[in-house]
Amino acid sequence: TWYGVTPGESGPSEPTPMGPTRVTRLAVRQGVGKLMRMMDGPFSIATATDADTIIISDLIDPDASAHRYANRFARVSAGTAIGQTRRTRAANSSPAGYVPASGTLNVNRATSPAWVAADSVEIWRAKGDEDTSALVDQAINDAATAICWEDTFYLTIDENVSEYYLPSGVNELTALAVDWAQDSYPSKPDWRTVGYARFGVDGGNNIITILRETLGTVYYSQGDIIRIRYVAFPDVMDSDADYWAIPQPLAVALPWAVAEAAMAFLESIGTPSGGLEQVIDAERAKANLQRKLDFYRARCMPPATIMTVVPR
Repeated sequence: TWYGVTPGESGPSEPTPMGPTRVTRLAVRQGVGKLMRMMDGPFSIATATDADTIIISDLIDPDASAHRYANRFARVSAGTAIGQTRRTRAANSSPAGYVPASGTLNVNRATSPAWVAADSVEIWRAKGDEDTSALVDQAINDAATAICWEDTFYLTIDENVSEYYLPSGVNELTALAVDWAQDSYPSKPDWRTVGYARFGVDGGNNIITILRETLGTVYYSQGDIIRIRYVAFPDVMDSDADYWAIPQPLAVALPWAVAEAAMAFLESIGTPSGGLEQVIDAERAKANLQRKLDFYRARCMPPATIMTVVPR
């Protein structure tokens, strides 16, 4: 936290968020579900009468159709069985999948572990017999190939050393610029482009060769600070707690990630493998979504840059 924000304070100041915004898979999936009108909720379970039956007070609606939440996929997003999914039974089954008068949902097989009161449940419309929430999770990872942002990696020069190991995401294809702090870092670094920078691989690890001049072997000085600006891509998100560390305010980062994932989802279903109506609807939705993506990408993604290195 920042200290000294309040004049005369004698203790720590108020907590201040530090670092990039963390957009979790949970937030992105629910955002896609709401954007595409495929998900209702999340709802809190009022009572779990047994392993096959739950009651959700928010679903009590005596005037609703019994088909409203029948044949849907119910997924626990918070509580005792995060990630567990069960399909609600058909409206004309016995017992019915959804009972509007009581807000009761009867699922197709016993939950294990049994869901309990206060668990949060998302209710997803099915795509045929497929669990749409699982398709969206897959689409989120597919979107990782399209969304990127600028990040920075720093290293310190060692005496008479020109080669340095880099993180896996920093290489010749993702690097935007390699600079060194000519003046005093961090107060007045006066960043200047290094004389020579060449990326490579050593034993499966990314490396960079850095020299002060393009001709001859002239090292930078001991303790010099090097800054590598590069295009960062998110890691695969295997659980709801995984996140994208997007360096944008949450008001921008979350809808951007949702839009990217929604487009990836539409790309996967907007093919001639399904019904014609689904394909047409997907194409219409993609046209509208593309305008959002154009805006977010123009605002948030780094411009394309080609690094040139003078041959030694």
